[in-house]
Amino acid sequence: MDILQEHLIRARASGGVFARSAAVPPWGIRFPGTIQLAVHAVVRGRAWLWTDHGGDLLELAPGDLALVRGGPDHYIAHEPGARCDLPGEFRSVPADDTALSAPGSAVFLCGAYRFAGDIGRGLVAALPPVLSLPASMDDPIHQVVTLLSR
Repeated sequence: MDILQEHLIRARASGGVFARSAAVPPWGIRFPGTIQLAVHAVVRGRAWLWTDHGGDLLELAPGDLALVRGGPDHYIAHEPGARCDLPGEFRSVPADDTALSAPGSAVFLCGAYRFAGDIGRGLVAALPPVLSLPASMDDPIHQVVTLLSR
């Protein structure tokens, strides 16, 4: 067993849940702080992210990724302070070009992870509450987000 495989086993990431959503304003989603690590990426349009702890608003553009550590609830919406539904109540719209041409519409990916191992919990604890990973069009992150969206 190589060292990387051993560390991945010790991280014990599980319970990965992913969703691809398309939304037309007004839209917003509230994610509970019980999610140990949330990953959000915008594929098309823009979205705003903020937490219950306040702080800076984060605008996400296509290809941008945000990692959100568990703790306070966090929100993603078409504009800051918008009304936000829980994931089970949020209704995605069909991702057709007509609907998504409206201002404020977006296509985005969301993922949630749980960690049982000591390394995974340690890595998550070392993260800031929100980590923004902006991507340019030629950045490999943008290519991965596009691939995952398809």
